[in-house]
Amino acid sequence: MIVLLRHAESNNNDINCNTYTTNAELTKRGVLQANSLIDKLNYSFDLVIVSPSSRTMSTVQPLIMLNAIPVEILDIGEFEYLNLGICNKEYRYKQKKLFWENPDSSYKVNNQSESFDALLNRADIFIKELIMRKSMNILVCSHKYFISVIIWTLLHNNDNLLRNKSMFYDFCKLYGLKPAEYIIIQGNLL
Repeated sequence: MIVLLRHAESNNNDINCNTYTTNAELTKRGVLQANSLIDKLNYSFDLVIVSPSSRTMSTVQPLIMLNAIPVEILDIGEFEYLNLGICNKEYRYKQKKLFWENPDSSYKVNNQSESFDALLNRADIFIKELIMRKSMNILVCSHKYFISVIIWTLLHNNDNLLRNKSMFYDFCKLYGLKPAEYIIIQGNLL
């Protein structure tokens, strides 16, 4: 069993936040969400996999401490399609709109940003990693777009829709997990 968990609410998710940072911490609400996962995720996990972001580790920390679960940090971080560092909402919104309106899946906003193709490649590598471990019960704590692209890839693997950025974006708006939400994937789906 694989559980894909989006990190708890961070400063970037707070609607009152006017600046975005690449390594935001959990809000007070996010800390409460992380603590409540002890009751919600009442499974026996063999492994927890997190991204390098501190908000993913902070989200699973209460579970790890309670159950002494081993942790691995893998390249399952946020989709860095903007990679703007610290910026305000207005600038971020303009760049986000430019990115998603460009149909080219190899398009990058700047040299430090990630293309949609690169995100799909990271997801592919991670899915192969999960397949190798499908006999384990694994909790994966990552980010909205990375989790969404895992699900998207499983749904559209080997079809023409896989690289359709605008359909993926619409999919994320409809089905993207909110902070501290999770989805369970049984091993036979991998």
